[in-house]
Amino acid sequence: MNVGCIMLVVEGILDQVVSKRLITLYTPRIQIRKAYQMEGRSQIKKRIGSYNQAAKVVPFLVLVDLDQDECPPVLIDDWLPKKHPQLFLRVAVRQVEAWLPADREAIADFLSVGLNRIPVKPETEIEKSPEHIMKIARKSRKKIIRKSIPPLGDTAKRGPDYNGQLSRFVMEQWDPERARKNSPSLDKTILALQKL
Repeated sequence: MNVGCIMLVVEGILDQVVSKRLITLYTPRIQIRKAYQMEGRSQIKKRIGSYNQAAKVVPFLVLVDLDQDECPPVLIDDWLPKKHPQLFLRVAVRQVEAWLPADREAIADFLSVGLNRIPVKPETEIEKSPEHIMKIARKSRKKIIRKSIPPLGDTAKRGPDYNGQLSRFVMEQWDPERARKNSPSLDKTILALQKL
């Protein structure tokens, strides 16, 4: 398919940063016309039929987390039994955050922890990637990591600069080529992008 622009639909900020990085690296001739952060998977699911219709005019890349669903093919069939060829629904197993520690050396360096703290196969070894990253960040030798990524109080879900720090990591240190070797869903997403 020879497209010049694409619409991007993601769950949140970090998903958008990761998607933009992948599009820039693997399909540099394609521009993102507009990006929509939907603040959760349920919002994307509600609108997936509209995106499928709109894909007749302009291609869409929709990235969602698998979360607790069985597997990506089942999710895709459930959400879009009649998917338009220009709608690319990609599923991160289990969350986009699992793609980050798939580049083990880079995330260990960024979080300033030993490589032994980083799982080899994050998609199968980690149930909830954001919580795992925050747990590792608590052991960081860098104060800025300990104070920004994990939650500081009992009521916070994430640290005050969780998205900012991890977005910086994605843009400056994360190597998707290394990461795809440890992350099948990332590898499939990259292969899909390379076909655009």
